[in-house]
Amino acid sequence: DLKDKLTYSITLSRHLRLCKGENGGAIKILMDARKDITSTESYRQLMEEMLVIYESLEGTQHLIEDIKNTLYKQFPPATSK
Repeated sequence: DLKDKLTYSITLSRHLRLCKGENGGAIKILMDARKDITSTESYRQLMEEMLVIYESLEGTQHLIEDIKNTLYKQFPPATSK
């Protein structure tokens, strides 16, 4: 099902990034997986994983800020009362 596909994509992406040092391949896997996302929680997981990759690269500050802004808008922090 879709949750298993997401888990597989994230696992494969991590393998490419951590074991083979292929950040580009890891990003491609996640971008392809984004097409199949249906739930907001799956989207959040995927974007957080992409954020980890982008933070490890130089010159990607604009992408990092964009993803953080998108996540903040879609998933605002819970306010404590």
